Amino acid sequence: MRLSEELEKFRSEVKEFARTEIAPGAKQADQTMAFPAENVRKLAEQGFLGIMIPKEYEGLGLDTMHHLIVLEELSGVCGSTALTYAAHNSLCLNPIFNFGNKSQIEKYVPPLAKGEILGAFGLTEPEAGSDAGGTRTTFSENGASFVLNGSKCFITNGSVGGILIVTAKKAEAGRSKEISSFIVESSWPGFSVGKKEDKMGLRASDTASIHFEELPVPKENLLGQQGEGFKQFLKILDSGRIGIGAMSIG
Repeated sequence: MRLSEELEKFRSEVKEFARTEIAPGAKQADQTMAFPAENVRKLAEQGFLGIMIPKEYEGLGLDTMHHLIVLEELSGVCGSTALTYAAHNSLCLNPIFNFGNKSQIEKYVPPLAKGEILGAFGLTEPEAGSDAGGTRTTFSENGASFVLNGSKCFITNGSVGGILIVTAKKAEAGRSKEISSFIVESSWPGFSVGKKEDKMGLRASDTASIHFEELPVPKENLLGQQGEGFKQFLKILDSGRIGIGAMSIG
């Protein structure tokens, strides 16, 4: 597939940005497991942390091809920065924009798109892996809130993300695909960060476990309707796999 002249120009610009701004510190960050916060700041300055979000919500308003080019070029110099970027855009920001209501979009999309805060996605669990049907994190209802209890593991941006999409099933639902998704803020009481993983590769990418203990989530932070989480994150993971392909090429 031949890229258009506009996309080739964009690739050239991103390649130069990655070479001059991201590559120099990549080796040291990987060796020391230092989260690339400065790289995240630079990505935000370029608008890349909201690359596919419309300009009216502080994004660049570009398409998937532009996103994949950024991902490929970042991966060529620093896989950890690329993964941080991918998880933020593909697993948190875009799902809120695609599945959220107007109030949720207006509240959460602009700060995420501007890079004022990083996003993450909490699906994988210690006893279920990424098997959605085996989800053990639960939610119950208590007045104007849902209450979450459970744990997630191997979460990219888990300890640095300020906004997360979290999946849970209704308490006492057994093994069920009736999963719901919630927009969670890491500053809320009942949210805690556990072990940070010491990985063989992509070591500067933040990968951590997160825990919910009687975590109250306002009912307006339900993403979509109850029971829609399963089909939501299948779509999320499908789009994410395209990004993993771009990373592999990079």
